[in-house]
Amino acid sequence: MTRKATATIGLAMIVKDDVADELRACLKTIAPFVDQIVLVDTGPKRNSASVVGPEFRVEVHEFDWCDDFAKARQFSFSFLRTTFALWADHDDEIVGAENLRSIVANLHDDIGHIWFPYDYSFDEYGNVATTHLRERLVRLDVGWKWSGRLHEVLIPSRPTKWETNDQVRWEHRAQRINQTARNLPVLLKWNEEEPDNLRIWLFVGNQYYADGQNEKAAAWYTKFWQDTRGQPIDRYQAMMFGAEAHRNLKNVREAIRANMAGVTEFPEKADHYLGMCENMIMLGAWKKAIVWGEQVLKKEPADPISFVNPLDYTWRVWKDLNACYAAVGEYEKAIEACELALKRRPNDKDILHNLVLSKKAWAQQKMVQGFIELHPNGTATRALRTVPVEIRRDKDVRDIWVPSLLRRAYRGSQPRIVFF
Repeated sequence: MTRKATATIGLAMIVKDDVADELRACLKTIAPFVDQIVLVDTGPKRNSASVVGPEFRVEVHEFDWCDDFAKARQFSFSFLRTTFALWADHDDEIVGAENLRSIVANLHDDIGHIWFPYDYSFDEYGNVATTHLRERLVRLDVGWKWSGRLHEVLIPSRPTKWETNDQVRWEHRAQRINQTARNLPVLLKWNEEEPDNLRIWLFVGNQYYADGQNEKAAAWYTKFWQDTRGQPIDRYQAMMFGAEAHRNLKNVREAIRANMAGVTEFPEKADHYLGMCENMIMLGAWKKAIVWGEQVLKKEPADPISFVNPLDYTWRVWKDLNACYAAVGEYEKAIEACELALKRRPNDKDILHNLVLSKKAWAQQKMVQGFIELHPNGTATRALRTVPVEIRRDKDVRDIWVPSLLRRAYRGSQPRIVFF
C-alpha cells in the first residue's frame, strides 16, 4: 500500500451556540469522507457535543472566545493527527466531498494546498450571486499558521505550490445576516493594533458597504486603492466596490474616477467596463453606455480569488443594455437583451416588464417607419394629432411630420390614417 493510499483527511471547525441544525446539515455532507472531525466550541453554552449527537465521530474542545478567529482556528488545527486538513464553517455544505479521496490520492507531492470554490450567496432562482476561491485542503507537514482577527487566512511556513480544483465546492447556506455589530468593532480594534496593515482598510470598507454605509465605505475603499502597496487583486476589488458605493450616493464623478482607474490598470477585466456603463446610464449618455456595456461582453471576469458575482457578466449587463438600447430606439436589440437576461432569471418581474415595453415600442416603431417610407414628403398636422402619444414621441415622427394616407373618405372631408 502506497503512502498516498494511506493519506488521511481531518476536518477542523469552530462553532458557537444555537447552530445545531446548520451544523448537522454541514456534517452530513462531509463526515463520511474524512477520518477525523475536530469541533472547537467557542461558547458560552458549551453544548456542541450534545447538539451534534453520536452519529458523527467528533472530538469537541473548548476555547475561550477572544475576538480572534485566527487563534480559534489555530487551536482547532492543533488537534488534527491527519495527513491533510480541511476547514469549514457550521453553515457550509460541501458538494462533491466524495471526490476528496481521489483528489488526495492523485495530488503531486510538491502541492501543499488546494483552493476550492466557495459559493457564498445565491439569488431566488438558485444562481450563484457571490463566489470566490478559498484555501481549503492543506498538507499539514508544510506547517500552517492562521492569520487575521477576522477574514482569517492560512499562511504556509515555507514556500509551497498550490492548485485549484472545482470537483468539490463549499456552499454557504445560512440566511444572510448583517454581521456589522460583531465584525466592525473587531476590525476597528485590529486597525488600531496594526494601522499599516492595508488589508484591514479593505475589510473595513467591505463591512461598511455590506451595512449600507456607503459614504464611509467609499472613503475606506478610496484610501485603500489609491495606495499602490496593496495587492493588485485587492485594489481591483476596492475600485469596483468603491465605485458602487459612490453610485449609491449619486456621486457619479467619483464613481467614474474609480472605474477608470480600474479600466486603466486592469484593461482585460470586465467589471470596470460594467461600472462605466452604469455611470453613463446615470448621466443619460445612452450611446456611450452602450459602448461600455458591449465591451463587458468581450472582457474576462474578475479573478475568482476575489469576490465575483457571475450574474454581473450575464443578467446584469443584459439588463443594462436593454435600458440603453430602448433609450436610443434600438428596440430589436433591447428585446434580445431582455431574452438573454431571462435565461438567468426567468421570472424576473422587471425584465419581463421591460420585454413587454420593448416589444410594444418595436411594433410601434416598425409601424411608423413603414408609414414614413411610403409617404416621406407629405404633411398632415391635423391627422398627426390622432396618432398615439407614444408614437408621436418617436424622433422620426416628430422631425418628419407623418403624412396622412387616405384609404377612404370618413365623414366627408375627415381623413382616416391607416398604418401599414
